Amino acid sequence: MIIKGQLSATYFNLFLMPIISIFIIGASIGEINFQKLYRVYSIVGTIAMLIIYYQWVRLFLFDILPDPIKILPESTGAYYSWAQAEYRPSSLFSEPQAYASYILPLLIMSLHKKSYIFSLAILLSIIFSGSTAGIVLSGIVFTYYLFRINEQWIVKISFVVVFSILAYLSLNTNVFSSQQSKIRSIDYATDIRLAKGFQIFGTFNLEEMLFGIGNGPNGLIEYNLRHESELTSMNIFDLGDYVTSVSGVLIYYGIFAGFFYFWFFYKLFQQEDPKMRILLLVIIISSFGQTLLFNGFFLLFYITYFGICDKVSFNKNYLSVRF
Repeated sequence: MIIKGQLSATYFNLFLMPIISIFIIGASIGEINFQKLYRVYSIVGTIAMLIIYYQWVRLFLFDILPDPIKILPESTGAYYSWAQAEYRPSSLFSEPQAYASYILPLLIMSLHKKSYIFSLAILLSIIFSGSTAGIVLSGIVFTYYLFRINEQWIVKISFVVVFSILAYLSLNTNVFSSQQSKIRSIDYATDIRLAKGFQIFGTFNLEEMLFGIGNGPNGLIEYNLRHESELTSMNIFDLGDYVTSVSGVLIYYGIFAGFFYFWFFYKLFQQEDPKMRILLLVIIISSFGQTLLFNGFFLLFYITYFGICDKVSFNKNYLSVRF
């Protein structure tokens, strides 16, 4: 939090964070140099990847659980714990999905620059992390480029061969056993990321569905506690306030706000160069499974997007969006 203290400070933070995030992104539009951004991003990303490889080798060869590397600030939230090692590498991040979220924009940028060896290294690191969302989104990214890029057939065939080999190893060997166990253990009907927020939204009355319950401090927790018996009957046992971006918009601001949320993406998608739409697609899909709204990943994804999008098209169309 920017300000710590009494309840009024919490309200102030909730109001201020979106303004600061939008200001940073707005100030970055047209000022981002793709080459410089890619160079810096590649250096930091390579360090994070090497740590993933190191953790995975220790896990696979010596059965040594990856210990969290506490360089980044520790989270005090209930859903991210740095204190306990687990069977999935996460590099400098609190969990594998956080690593995958960080590295995915770099994967798209490297494919855009046709740095295919580097792209393959990033893909392997995501697989090693065992992040289900990261693996699925990586597959979507490579499939998109397979059909969109103007490359020789030998390059496209190489993409297919590499993906086929990785798929075979993932499904038929114990090289990625911990990653397989994680993916197979997911209950998609009750998963905290995929289902919880939408299930809670389904318990709202008509007014709450239309206008939301507001984004006040502990507002969602208080709602969950008031409806604890109903939620637990739906196998929702975690009554905390973690929800993903899409379900969060619906819960806090309602259906009307959700309409504008998706309309914004539609206008961006409509105006963008087809080659660059993949990052928008990743943002949209990720928003169903994690929080990408007015936080660090919000800044990362959108600053990266505006660093590689068509600046002329953006200044002409996005800044004067009309119905």
